[in-house]
Parts: sequence; structure tokens; C-alpha cells
Amino acid sequence: MVWTRSLPPKAYYARCATLGVMRALLLVVIAACGSAKGPAEPVTNRAAPPPKPACTEDRIQVITHDLRARWRSPELSIVHCTPGLFPTPGFFVEVVDRDEDHHVGVVSVDGRITLVPFEIEDQRTIATSVIECATVDLDGDGIDEVVETWRKSGHDRMGSDTWLEVRRIVDHELMTIRGPHTSVFHPDLGSCTAEVRLAGHTIVITVERSSDLPPSDCLAAGTHTFALEGDEIVEIDATRLSRR
Repeated sequence: MVWTRSLPPKAYYARCATLGVMRALLLVVIAACGSAKGPAEPVTNRAAPPPKPACTEDRIQVITHDLRARWRSPELSIVHCTPGLFPTPGFFVEVVDRDEDHHVGVVSVDGRITLVPFEIEDQRTIATSVIECATVDLDGDGIDEVVETWRKSGHDRMGSDTWLEVRRIVDHELMTIRGPHTSVFHPDLGSCTAEVRLAGHTIVITVERSSDLPPSDCLAAGTHTFALEGDEIVEIDATRLSRR
């Protein structure tokens, strides 16, 4: 460098040594800054959600006793009691009263706190009932949805059909979303049968068997994956989204 030529030899070497120390310090600072922007620290596993409570016979009796006292109605019976996270552990409960009206709501684990107020469902059609009920967080918001399997049994030549309904909790109320058919049978139109499982945030339906000319409500043979998108049940695959 031009400016070093005017220095005496001793001063020149002293200046070089000083610059060497400063350069080393600068490299340390740069390395430190670089490490701050380097790979992020390993992300530890998040705390697991609390376990879903078991809906035992003893628990059902406690909830039934509490509801009878609160509603002042001795003729109440619990039809379904399904555990879930709402977001705290609790139970989705279906209750039938003396008039055979169906009430649905969500209560806390001890049954004493109402997490979602009970409401009376619309009148069910003849020979229609819920045959399976489970909970899963379909939209990943920390609050379980209730997935019900409904069945309508026909007589003589009416056939039968089975479909899914998903209940969401919106503003402390239950909102029902109609899902796809799973199994359908009609003596004149053919049939299809399917297996349903909950996987992560999705519902997976595998149509196991289908007649040559299945009813139009049947899904195509094979595996179908459904997710909750807003207020709709959406079928997802590698190429398309279709609303059911």
C-alpha cells in the first residue's frame, strides 16, 4: 500500500502487526454474525396435547345424573358419549328426553360445565340413526370436530345408505356439514361398501367393493382422502379439489 512506504521499518512492522490483530478480530466478529444467521437451533418437540378422556359407564352415569338435575327431567338417557378436545378435554354428548327429542352438546370431563350449549336437533327421519362417532381436529385449530357415521335402513326394496356428517364448533355452537356417502345398497341399482379411517387432519375412505353399476351416491372404487376447508368437506388428491 502506498501509505506504508513513508513509515520507518520498525513502525512499518508494528503497523502490520496491529493490522493483523485487527483483521483477526474482524474475522471473529464476522464469524459470530454469520453464526447468528446460520442454521436455526433444533426445534424441540412441542408439548403433546392432553389425552382424550375415557367415556366409561361410570362417567356416563355422572353426566346423566347432573343433566337430569339441571334440566329437572328424570327421563333422560345418553345415547352417545364421545371424548375429545374442545379444546380442553370433554365429551360430545347426545341425549334423548321423554319426548324422544335428541339434544347434542359438549360438557367438561366432570360433566358439570357446559362447553357447548345443548340444542335440540331437527326431527330425524324414520329408521335413521348414528352408528359410529369419533373426534379429530380436521382443520388444525386445536378444537376437535365430531365425525359421525349416519345410516338409513330401508325396508323391502328401499335399500339402505350410510354417509358421514361433520360437526364443527363455531362461536360455541355446533354446525353440521354433510359429508360423502360411504356404503350404499339398492336392490335394483347395485351397491358399494367402504372402510373409513381418520388419519392426521383427514378422513380416508376406501371403497372396497362396488357393483358393476353402483348407485350415483357411491364413490368410485379406490381410496379417497377428504379434508375440512372452511364450511365444506373437500376431497383432495394430487391434481384436484372437489367439494362434496
